Amino acid sequence: MGYETGSWSNLARVIRVGSGFDPEVGFLNRGGGYRFYEATVMWKKRLPGSTWLKDWHPHVGYRGYYGLDGYRQEDRIHIDITEWYTSSGANLGPEVNIEHQGLQQPFAIARNVTLPVGAYD
Repeated sequence: MGYETGSWSNLARVIRVGSGFDPEVGFLNRGGGYRFYEATVMWKKRLPGSTWLKDWHPHVGYRGYYGLDGYRQEDRIHIDITEWYTSSGANLGPEVNIEHQGLQQPFAIARNVTLPVGAYD
């Protein structure tokens, strides 16, 4: 579900993929079923009095993947209160991303390097 105006760009989405879905058919990067949650709130402020700044788009967002058993597999909180767009089209501003990865089974990332089960923030 989305809400879009000249000043706001908001989104809320929930997706559920069942455990019997074949990831190769839908080009998914995870199997076994999951729930995906996403929400974003963005305010768009035009700056007509500025010669070099065009817009300011502060926003926050969340997206997360949970197993059908409720296990938090992966999520991300995105905070960007200083996203500026210039009249030349450049995008300026730092952002903060808070990320989480959860492993329910060991994962080999290289020869002789395996990440153990656990949460990684």
